[in-house]
Amino acid sequence: MPFLRENNAIFTYQELEDWGRAVCKRVGISDKEAGPLVEVLLLANLRGVDTHGITMLPSYAERYTKIDHFDIRVEKDYGAGCVINGGNHTGQYVTMMAIDEATKRADKYGIGFADVKEIGHSGAMGGYGYILAKKGYIGLATTNAMPLIAPWGGFQPLVGNNPFSVSFPDEEMPLVLDIANSVVARQKIYNYQREGKQIPMGWATDAEGNDTTDPNEALKGTLLAIGGHKGTGIALMIDVILGLFAGGSFGTEICPNVERDKPQHVSQLIIAINPKFYMDEAETKAALKAYKERFYAVPAKKGATLLLPGELEFRTQKDREANGIPITLPRLKEMNAFNEQFGIPTIEVK
Repeated sequence: MPFLRENNAIFTYQELEDWGRAVCKRVGISDKEAGPLVEVLLLANLRGVDTHGITMLPSYAERYTKIDHFDIRVEKDYGAGCVINGGNHTGQYVTMMAIDEATKRADKYGIGFADVKEIGHSGAMGGYGYILAKKGYIGLATTNAMPLIAPWGGFQPLVGNNPFSVSFPDEEMPLVLDIANSVVARQKIYNYQREGKQIPMGWATDAEGNDTTDPNEALKGTLLAIGGHKGTGIALMIDVILGLFAGGSFGTEICPNVERDKPQHVSQLIIAINPKFYMDEAETKAALKAYKERFYAVPAKKGATLLLPGELEFRTQKDREANGIPITLPRLKEMNAFNEQFGIPTIEVK
């Protein structure tokens, strides 16, 4: 049973996995699809990316009950690459299939990629970067998303924050860059709204394009891009490449997360590079070790800590594997509201 600590309910991995599978079973998601779905969501929690963790499952489950699903199929297969039509299935499930396709091709050609279309929201890209790196591949994972960012100089959303992850394998601690092209994730603004807090200036604008600290107004407006026009440009190019390249959807064709009676039409790209084709494994390990040593040898500013990409998430994962996964009480309340609606036992906290 989860227990209370500092206004959080602390769960074991197994407790949340059991709840996730119970939710999937209740709404008709097969065990085959539920396994990868719950695994990827919980990996986000373990790595501290709680905005994209297991508490997202009720929204996925609600949509799953309201839309039609079709067989997942490889529409095009051309050696090192393929195009997968996800048939409106959950993004996490189809993306794990895409990882299998990309790595299978990387083992044959040195590089492999899978372009995916017609899936739902697939969560944090860093989880897929981590999975690729743990399998021994240099990885890139990126996705488009519902419109959240306005073109530079505009104030109506056109493209998503279109996150991406780049990763490099290492037995000890893989390097995993995981960023979106907005200053913060939209889910973080929802969290501030739930807790009745103002958001920092510079996160978002209201519906008229004015900077705001009110989360309610921010959710009516746009997210601000990282680096101004640079982040906007990166998000736009990801949208164009993912949407046009595979004949998928992009821009305003992506259905917002809150409209749960429609397919989302998300597109995604997974690239796997097999480093063994390009460099001896021992040489790769030695080179990365030397790079890390140079990195940590840089003097840190007073009060600062040098962290490699993915290091904070790596530390968080070790801690949460040992000490449990925190779920905020407002989020727990939402989980139990879903439980009541679908006849799942209430989660009690001791």
